[in-house]
Amino acid sequence: MTTARTLVAALLLAACGGKPVPPGADDVAGIAAIASEVKAEPAKADAILQQHGLDRATFEALLYQVAADPAKSKTYAGALK
Repeated sequence: MTTARTLVAALLLAACGGKPVPPGADDVAGIAAIASEVKAEPAKADAILQQHGLDRATFEALLYQVAADPAKSKTYAGALK
């Protein structure tokens, strides 16, 4: 499990252009929770993302990573309901 997390973190690091990967970035349910927060208060999107150690570009990269994996996409969709 640790090896898998390390691999995911390395992939996310590469996808984010070398920026550090925020804690929990491999947690699809956590990403969905952040998306729900942003959806609830879109005017505060930047502040919400900043609270989670993210910016728009990094969060978008995380969403693309989730979308590229069918299992993660299914988990994400279930977490949004």
